[in-house]
Amino acid sequence: MGQSPMREKLAEARYFRAGMDRNANDLTPFKCELSAFLTAARTVLQYLRDECGNAGRQGWYDNKMADQMFRFMGCQRNVNIHERPIEPRQNVTSTVEERVVLRDSFSITTTDEHGNVVQHEEIETTLPEAVPTEIERTVEYRFADWTGQEDVPALCDKYVGALESILDAWDQVQTGVAGTKGT
Repeated sequence: MGQSPMREKLAEARYFRAGMDRNANDLTPFKCELSAFLTAARTVLQYLRDECGNAGRQGWYDNKMADQMFRFMGCQRNVNIHERPIEPRQNVTSTVEERVVLRDSFSITTTDEHGNVVQHEEIETTLPEAVPTEIERTVEYRFADWTGQEDVPALCDKYVGALESILDAWDQVQTGVAGTKGT
């Protein structure tokens, strides 16, 4: 027996979540992965809702969906599908380190007792060669209206974990380990 459709969609959501990491430095592919993630993750819950309704457990499902994160992520998916693409805020931090070559020059003039120049020498000093420029770039994505501390990838990870937990709980309900009908 293969995976349930809910577990298949959860695996799909995980795949797209990993794609966000692979494309973190490029906004357009990152948004494509986020869009696919939101759709796959929401489908897990839509399948679960149908299964719960068919099993007379709609109350159990509704209770689980009271969580702020489930509501928020569902809303993001709905906006993305029905209104406009999701536009996470992108904060880019670049650290540039460049070492500069410093030069100093001075002259030494030696004169005799009558003020005549006996010797004149120009001396130039240079620090060792410059080290190549180093650049470190970090990109952070945030949902503009999420009130939690998580950035987009961290919130998606949290969402995947919560989906896994709710599917595990549903498996227990189905086997009669947890809860009673309607709770």
